[in-house]
Amino acid sequence: MKTPIGSKTIKEAGLVNSQAAFCKPDTEVRSWLSRYDQYLDHFLSLSVKTRQRYLFFATRFLTPQFPSGKPDWSKLNGAVVADAVRQEAERHQNHGRRVPATAIRSLLRFLVTQGVISSGLEHAIPRQRVYQHASLPIHLTDDQITRALNTCRTDTAMGLRNRAILLLLSRFGLRAKEVISLRLEDMDWVEGKLKIRSSKSLRERTLPLPNDVGQALIK
Repeated sequence: MKTPIGSKTIKEAGLVNSQAAFCKPDTEVRSWLSRYDQYLDHFLSLSVKTRQRYLFFATRFLTPQFPSGKPDWSKLNGAVVADAVRQEAERHQNHGRRVPATAIRSLLRFLVTQGVISSGLEHAIPRQRVYQHASLPIHLTDDQITRALNTCRTDTAMGLRNRAILLLLSRFGLRAKEVISLRLEDMDWVEGKLKIRSSKSLRERTLPLPNDVGQALIK
């Protein structure tokens, strides 16, 4: 089975199995990657999935730097590290942009423990900004909302309650805490209005009460 890592798979990256991939290193760089894998396993106790992800980015980082397969650690400097992390981040979106930086930082710390590079190089890794609303969820269609409402039983108190909650969420876009905070006195049946106590702004607002929502609340 192929397991996705970034934009490729473990198989495509040559990392089908981290232990098997490095059991017979054919270059000095591969030998270092094998030692890095053991470091992740024995010293950091990372899961197989996390190790494979880190090895993927470590391989993509070291291989272009040392195409001959023989590392010259003096060539690693802040500019090289920063450029590599930026290039990897551009291939990903949202929180995935941070993974390459985390993996390469881990690799650099390992190399420090081996005495081949000086401490501090990991600080050259640029921070990747991830905006909170970079990927908003896609809203449900009217058909999907109707299907969800139809799953609620109308012959039990819990089913009627669930239907009323779903209508409040779908019609008003309320937050869960705002629904939980509703009280009988918040419903103006004469004027057909509903008072909402915002859980975020701490302000009250009044919304018109649609007939279907009102009937669901009454039931």
